[in-house]
Amino acid sequence: MKPQPLPYTAQDLRRTFKRALAKKGIDAVLDQLTPEVVARLSCHQVTRILFELDEEKYECSKSLNTSANDNNGPIHKRMNTLEAKQKAVNLGAAMNPDVRAEYRRLQKIVAHEADNQRGHVWRGPRDKLEQRMGRAFDTLVYDHTDFFRLHTALTRASDDTLRDAGMLPLGFFWTERLKYAMFPPLKPLEKRITLHMPDPEDENYFSVGLSKFHTDVLEAIAVLPPFISRFLEEFGYDINLAERLGHIDPDYATNHMTSDGRSFEDSAKGVHSDSTSIIDLPLFFVKQIEGQMETLDAHTCNDDLQMTLTHEALHGVDRQLGYFSKNSRDMARAYQRDLTSLRDMDLDPYEKRAIAYFRPVNDGGKHESAIVAKSEAFAEIGAELALGMFDDAITPYFSSSAQVTGVVIETLRFVYTHCPNGFVMLDPSLLTGRSKSNYASPLAPSSLKLA
Repeated sequence: MKPQPLPYTAQDLRRTFKRALAKKGIDAVLDQLTPEVVARLSCHQVTRILFELDEEKYECSKSLNTSANDNNGPIHKRMNTLEAKQKAVNLGAAMNPDVRAEYRRLQKIVAHEADNQRGHVWRGPRDKLEQRMGRAFDTLVYDHTDFFRLHTALTRASDDTLRDAGMLPLGFFWTERLKYAMFPPLKPLEKRITLHMPDPEDENYFSVGLSKFHTDVLEAIAVLPPFISRFLEEFGYDINLAERLGHIDPDYATNHMTSDGRSFEDSAKGVHSDSTSIIDLPLFFVKQIEGQMETLDAHTCNDDLQMTLTHEALHGVDRQLGYFSKNSRDMARAYQRDLTSLRDMDLDPYEKRAIAYFRPVNDGGKHESAIVAKSEAFAEIGAELALGMFDDAITPYFSSSAQVTGVVIETLRFVYTHCPNGFVMLDPSLLTGRSKSNYASPLAPSSLKLA
């Protein structure tokens, strides 16, 4: 059945849809649901269509779960049609000025209500922050269904727009950004940096080196790529500084970091805590030089600090993307290709040491877990690409992983430029006419050479 011609004016179009929806429901307008049509409907009509599409998809899902496999053909066809139409409606909603205006109006209401819970969310124990925020967020979702239905449609349209341009759909990352936009941290990032002294009970202890380290960290944060500093800011990261990691947490001195038996305190230039969104940075660490263990500055210059901060931030990004390094099939295949290539390379001892931390033990690396090694490679490659720093880089050795990671970095850079906070969605017109080739290969890592 061919779609019927539609009235020209938005007023006539809305009147026609109103009558059709009232008489026959979603099936009466299903054939007419294109982005261009949805962009001219009222926000109320768009919201109702989104609701009815969700209801119809739910009914199809129930039928698929209860019917015999040989009778599922028509139901699958119906589900595919509904999903295609929902994609069109999402894009039309993102293009619809009435929808965007109503979204902004509802946003103010929801943000005001969320602000009443902000203190409660942030003032409890840090390790329970996400539970408190989740409960407060769920209450808002229950009380403001129209706003969250629109938000879901706009995020899905944003992801479709990113996917069509060869970038990474962010999925649940949009929801996490929205949570922190509703319940922003009580203090700015520079006020969330804490100095830890060797003896917490010695109130008179003062470290000139640690004080300068604090200043150096602030200077490094100031010149980070905006999407990295914005991520640390909006997700409420705390940063702990100490002469040694053991001054922050004694467990760092006893817990082993890799298969070589060295502790975190001796080996790490920085540590990211997944469960609490905290980054710990030491002033000193221990390094083996000509067979001797020597205590050295963990960061010798501003570039070093930028690399460490960006590396640790990207562990956080990895988590907010649903552990991308672990669960992305593209990343898994790329990393495996790199490991296979490395086995065939004639690496000298320096090169082997340089990349050992980013390989599992069974491939000549240091990590017992391949998942951990891959996560470290993702964060390190991402930091090199984000900062454009390739002295002693690992990127040339992991060229396939760098292609996949590069798409993540370019997506984040683009999204944080055009969506500066969690309430703002991508305008599809930003990517109109852009091909996948604009984003799929942000740089060719294989052309890089070690300094």
